[in-house]
Amino acid sequence: MPGLRAGAGRQRRRRNGIRTELHHQGTLVVAVHAGFIDTDMAALATNVPKDSPESVARQAFDAVEAGQIEVLADERTRTVKAELPRDHELIYPPVQEFWDAAVADTG
Repeated sequence: MPGLRAGAGRQRRRRNGIRTELHHQGTLVVAVHAGFIDTDMAALATNVPKDSPESVARQAFDAVEAGQIEVLADERTRTVKAELPRDHELIYPPVQEFWDAAVADTG
């Protein structure tokens, strides 16, 4: 699983970098995390809980309307996230301030 974790870490850093870069223009980048969604792609996954596509889409739209940067669409995803560091609250606000100041200086 180390390769999977490293890949997920790269995706998170890339997403947070894009979020930071686009923030000054008013663009909201929302990450949607979900386990199994009841689609054709997950048809072979049996005996696991699945969320409806409508539920995940509704949660994503609700997050956009509320200005939230992340959707944790199911209980398993919420459990996993609770075990991860709180980087959004701790690391990124100072990074965002620095980026916004740099963009303002070049504008």
